[in-house]
Amino acid sequence: MTHSDSHVLAFEHVGITVADLDRTSSFFCDVLGFEPKCRSRTHGDAAHHVTGVADADIQHVFLTAGDLEVELLAYQSPDRRAAGAPGPETPGSMHLALRVDDLPGIVQRAGAYGWVPPGRPHRMTTGPRTGFLMSYLRDQQGATLELIQGRTDPFESHRSSSAPNVDSSPPAVLRTRLPASD
Repeated sequence: MTHSDSHVLAFEHVGITVADLDRTSSFFCDVLGFEPKCRSRTHGDAAHHVTGVADADIQHVFLTAGDLEVELLAYQSPDRRAAGAPGPETPGSMHLALRVDDLPGIVQRAGAYGWVPPGRPHRMTTGPRTGFLMSYLRDQQGATLELIQGRTDPFESHRSSSAPNVDSSPPAVLRTRLPASD
């Protein structure tokens, strides 16, 4: 499949299921600078048919930062908040990575909203993000953000490269083509 064969038209949004919609929305707006777009509710047949969750009643907040849209979802029912939050090593887990301009300041302010780094910010010494400062932030329910502070596009050299196994389309992350399976 070539890039022109793609049926994907554009990036739409990232959805994150959270326990406390107001607190998480405040974190995204107050600390990360997102703007609220709208609040909504999905329940009944619409929620059940889209999510596959019986009796789902979902409150949503849509937030924007530039071209990025984040949908925060809080399930009012059924209540399935686990006592222990899954970690980033759990299959199926996902994270939202954001390029930021003040990683240490964001990490410092994030704690008041329940978002803490599982380790400490680290300046990369190898790989395509050499010199970049990076950190994860996690909330108590296991939602994960990756913060990346750097001045240049780490994949620019890969885009101009003619390496045989590297997709040269403008990626958010480097993608490797996998051989076709028989």
